Amino acid sequence: MAKLVLFYPDGNEVEPRPSESRLFRPSDTHDDLHSITLTLQEALTREKLLEDKLVRIRTMVANSIGKTHTDMLKLFEKMKQELTQLYEEREGVNANFDVEAFEKV
Repeated sequence: MAKLVLFYPDGNEVEPRPSESRLFRPSDTHDDLHSITLTLQEALTREKLLEDKLVRIRTMVANSIGKTHTDMLKLFEKMKQELTQLYEEREGVNANFDVEAFEKV
């Protein structure tokens, strides 16, 4: 752990946060900070996975504009497979993906 002292460009020291601030938590330990950091990293990983899924879906939909009904069914099947594959890669195990709900689309 380290304590940082911040200074303004004119050389004056920055005052610490008031104890009423929601960000003021002097009781946080290194383990608390580590736990929060891990939680944030996991959330960012999930967000990135969702962004990747969205980009793939947008690309597939954009490439299929003006296609026939049969082509659209093939597109939905391909989307289902790619999303299932992404989910399995994320989890590292077989996905408990609700295929029946996807097939109703």
